[in-house]
Amino acid sequence: MSKELEKEFSELIKEISKEVLELSITKSVESASFAIKAQVPTMSQNIEQLKKALESLQWVNAELIKNQGEVKARDTRIDIQLKNMINKLESNIRIGKDLQEDVALIREDSNRDFGVQVKMFENAQANIRGDVKKQIALSETQSSILRELVNENIEEGYKRKKILSWTLLFSASSFGMLAILLLHTLNVL
Repeated sequence: MSKELEKEFSELIKEISKEVLELSITKSVESASFAIKAQVPTMSQNIEQLKKALESLQWVNAELIKNQGEVKARDTRIDIQLKNMINKLESNIRIGKDLQEDVALIREDSNRDFGVQVKMFENAQANIRGDVKKQIALSETQSSILRELVNENIEEGYKRKKILSWTLLFSASSFGMLAILLLHTLNVL
């Protein structure tokens, strides 16, 4: 009989332990659900902040794309200007060669008819000097414009690089701070 009592007593203790454990689990779940409910407004706020950060990142991305378009357009304009200048320089070189050929022809003609040709030679020489001076002035102007364009392009490239670096740094740091806030709210950190 005492073994039966022991057995019944043991089963009774097991049942009581089981009920205590179930009650403990129920209490834990209830307290966890209250804690989660208390954090819902904070989580919602963090989600809103993340949405705003995402909108900011999308705006920054749109600005970067817009700036890239402007840079491409400017580079295209500069390329066209450079090509035009190169064409003008090539034209000036051709004119210079033509002038040299004219001088050579004038020399040949002057050997044939020296008296008449001397006057023509002097006139041609004056014209050539004038044309050469014009060509030199034009070449100097084009050279200075080319230098200015190159310097502006270098400065613009440096400014764009600096703006892009700061923009990316700002975007990354903003997103990082919001991620830390969310992780802190979720009690991960």
